Amino acid sequence: MSQWEFVPLLVLALAFPGAVVWVCMLFVRARQRRRELEVLSEFQTRLLDRLESGDELTRFMESPGGERLLKSFQERPARGLDRVLSAATAGLVLTMLGLAAIIVQATADVGGQGFHAIGVMTSGLGLGFLLSAGLSFLLARRYGALNGRTDGHARDAS
Repeated sequence: MSQWEFVPLLVLALAFPGAVVWVCMLFVRARQRRRELEVLSEFQTRLLDRLESGDELTRFMESPGGERLLKSFQERPARGLDRVLSAATAGLVLTMLGLAAIIVQATADVGGQGFHAIGVMTSGLGLGFLLSAGLSFLLARRYGALNGRTDGHARDAS
């Protein structure tokens, strides 16, 4: 048995549990986000049911509670930047992992074409994440979501 024949098994033994944990974290985050949206939707529905006229809505929005509510909505775009950075981080890690697999296959001559195929697929996923993060950042900046605006128009630089 060559000294390099164990490398594919080692990579698989380390990468597979990591991938399972990552997918589980994605599902947990998606579930948490869905629950947050359900609670917010329920709150908004109840609020609209209680406010029967425009005058009541105006009075509520001018109250301390209404101001806190508006402020909480204005603070949410920062999470958009966190999501862009998370996608960029995942893209960078996957790209580097894929390139490492390609380099290991080329230099150590192990794993046949398996390392090369895994490296190409992983690098492709990483580049996709990076492209997605870049496009999301550009769109968020263009529409003002990174500046705290959500009305579809970016703030003027002046």
